[in-house]
Amino acid sequence: MELITIFENDSSNRLLAVRYDGNECDEFDRLFEEWNDVEYLYNFLELNKEDLNDAFLRDISIEEAAAELLSEADLMEEQLYHRFENGELNNLFVPLRNGDYIFELQESKGKVKTRLISRPKIRIYAIRIATNVFIITGGAIKLTQTMQDRAHTQLELKKLKQVKTWLKENGIEFPEDLNDLQYE
Repeated sequence: MELITIFENDSSNRLLAVRYDGNECDEFDRLFEEWNDVEYLYNFLELNKEDLNDAFLRDISIEEAAAELLSEADLMEEQLYHRFENGELNNLFVPLRNGDYIFELQESKGKVKTRLISRPKIRIYAIRIATNVFIITGGAIKLTQTMQDRAHTQLELKKLKQVKTWLKENGIEFPEDLNDLQYE
């Protein structure tokens, strides 16, 4: 596992992503490649079509759902960049479990914040090192109420825990600890 820099101004404003052993790209690139791939979205939605109407709060076709997810993915990428540029990543990412307090190596989730989407489905999962320092561990299209409801979101929970353990084992708890790592 290695950490790849996505955005960085200084040690107090960074977005990194994990590249897991055996993978060619980091999680940031993987997610946006998948979420912008119409064929991937159609296949995913076909596999999860029993969840669509509840997730979108109405009867919806796979074609309509794919179009909405493409728009949401674009908006997520724009918001990530905008929040980073303004030193506000902490306004996009919140604790993974609603009601949790902020603490070191916080498991976090990021989702689009807009009035245009009543129930965002695109999620980016990350470990919070400090206020504006996050490490992306993965992401998902979340169509169910909880992450435990589907295998693809259960995998994201495992990845969060795996990365958190790796960070602890490598003595990474604060932004300055990242300076000692070799990453791109």
